[in-house]
Amino acid sequence: MVNKVVLDYLKKNSGKFEIPVLKKKLLSAGYTQKDVNEAESSFLSSKNAPNIAPALSRVEEAQIEEKNLVKNSKWFRIAGIFGILAITFLVLLAFFSDLRSIVGLGLTLGIVFSLILFLSGFILLGRRHDGMLLGVASWILIGFVVIFLIFQTIGFFSPTFMRDLFIGDVSPNGLEDIVGSILEVMIGVLIFAVIILLSLVALGIIFGIGVMKLGDKVPFAKVTGILNIIGWSTLIIGVGVLVLIVAYVFEIILLFKVGKSSLRFA
Repeated sequence: MVNKVVLDYLKKNSGKFEIPVLKKKLLSAGYTQKDVNEAESSFLSSKNAPNIAPALSRVEEAQIEEKNLVKNSKWFRIAGIFGILAITFLVLLAFFSDLRSIVGLGLTLGIVFSLILFLSGFILLGRRHDGMLLGVASWILIGFVVIFLIFQTIGFFSPTFMRDLFIGDVSPNGLEDIVGSILEVMIGVLIFAVIILLSLVALGIIFGIGVMKLGDKVPFAKVTGILNIIGWSTLIIGVGVLVLIVAYVFEIILLFKVGKSSLRFA
């Protein structure tokens, strides 16, 4: 059994003197070698005991992190798949359907939900690499996609809705009234379109900067970010459309690459 007096002495004075010095003093005071050694062992065990919990905690944290990496790797690949689905639905909508038909509405819904899930991959990517700019831009882009869905559902893009929104009920009494009404509608639509376009351009450039800032931490991040910046900056002159198509392909590849690398290191 450990001698409590010796043990208390070591605890009380360990901060002032080294253990070997304290042991010599105890032996000089008449305590046996056995009492001193047992007290020393007990003291050192109690002193090191608190370090066991953090060690176990670090192991548990590592296991949780590993599980998260595996889970995230799957989600990155799922986001990439939905990116492919979004562009597939868009092509089908352009060639095989009318926006006003049931099939057209179904394809539109498919595009919207696929884009939301696709962009969620970049939100997760920004969260993993402390890319706040990328995360914020992705959330706002999702907001634009949701607004588009709402507008499409209420028929906002139809000529009748635009006329009622901007000029209300008009009872033209002649050619001047008709021309004036048409001009008001056209001006209103043009202003609205310009505001939306400029907002998208600015947001797309911010998104590109956010991707580019991931740098070497993410495969193809720099080239994807640069393509987005160039594409959105030149969208107005038409060249940007082709660049953005290439950028979109790189975004899909990026998500698959991140998912694959995350799974490999998990």
